[in-house]
Amino acid sequence: MASVDRPEYHRAIIRWEFDDGSGKPGFVAESTGGQVSSRLLSMRSANALLELPATGEIFGVGTSVEAIVISDISGYPLKLSRKVAPNISSYPFRGNVKVAILTVSDTVAYGVGPDRSGPKAISVISSSSEALGGAFIVTTAVVPDEVDKIKEILKKWSDIDRVDLILTLGGTGFSPRDVTPEATKELLEKDAPGLSFVILQESLKITPFAMLSRAAAGIRGSTLIINLPGNPNAVAECMEALLPALKHALSQIKGEKREKHPRHIPHAQSQPTDQWEKSFRNATSDCSY
Repeated sequence: MASVDRPEYHRAIIRWEFDDGSGKPGFVAESTGGQVSSRLLSMRSANALLELPATGEIFGVGTSVEAIVISDISGYPLKLSRKVAPNISSYPFRGNVKVAILTVSDTVAYGVGPDRSGPKAISVISSSSEALGGAFIVTTAVVPDEVDKIKEILKKWSDIDRVDLILTLGGTGFSPRDVTPEATKELLEKDAPGLSFVILQESLKITPFAMLSRAAAGIRGSTLIINLPGNPNAVAECMEALLPALKHALSQIKGEKREKHPRHIPHAQSQPTDQWEKSFRNATSDCSY
């Protein structure tokens, strides 16, 4: 039972499941000890702290709570580039937009360090699901900074699994091993430079080093592929900048054109205007004769 006086932080083990009990992928947490527990072993096995609000109530199975990740997440792929959900194209899902997240990093792929940007991207997509038109994550993977391995999984997700949106994380800078844009561009059928521009514009507000980004974005078949930075905070910042247009973009790729800007006026309802006369009035409005 949660405290009635203040929030509590429970030690827990978080793991990624392709079915979190609701019929869709997500994080599942199992408490290993409350805040008042003195068992050191409970902290040793924990990889997160669950933040339980001061409600004085018992939290049942399936309750969603905030979590602070303190180490690697069990079940989230660290080494295997092929560790994805089986038969994604026929995977039963609830939602209109299937999203896949690919972390590109030698450090993570070879188990030298944890993946911090991947879980951040999962969190951002989950919290922005409605704004994206009912988006949810069907698969994640990690690959090293190698063009062939990046291309292999991007092709599978777009051509076979028919994922709607693929986000790649990392490998967009000037380092000799940064090859994500090269791998992505070889697969794109249509470029989407406006998305890359917005990412650069938003990132430059945070750091001048953003000008070193070579991120690409574009369309392959019915899949939108976007390169994002590898920094966890940058992932959240760039996604926030892209959100206003992503739902409309994904609808257009599917051939749907119903999504309109709130201030859009259909041509049939607009007032006819003599453009030459309008331009003349604008040009001479401040002139005196």
